[in-house]
Amino acid sequence: MTVRSALVVYGLAFAAAGCFHTLPPRETPGPVVLPAAAYPPAPGMGRLYVDVVDGPVPVRVVKPITVTETLNDQQFESEELEDQATCTSPCALDLPVGRHLLAFPVRGAGGVDVASVLVSPTPTV
Repeated sequence: MTVRSALVVYGLAFAAAGCFHTLPPRETPGPVVLPAAAYPPAPGMGRLYVDVVDGPVPVRVVKPITVTETLNDQQFESEELEDQATCTSPCALDLPVGRHLLAFPVRGAGGVDVASVLVSPTPTV
């Protein structure tokens, strides 16, 4: 590497270093008042309170199901999410006690983010 090439490379590296900007962190959201429920959950059910930082967003309680399709005498299986309950955050859902999957939309990506939650007899946030 010649001296001139080295100077050009170092000059470009220093110029590129000035192109990076650090953004400040997002503000911490304030307290959210959860919706009041007019009645307690039924026996065997638990109440799940849902809220997201970038809300309000539609929240779905989903169950994975296997779908079989036939094309040209060949069968293909795919997994899809079947809705069991929906609400718009912040919201409260009464669900059977146990593990459930929640699907949240991913902003700008068109997909969903799936999270596993455990619903207990006492209210869960």
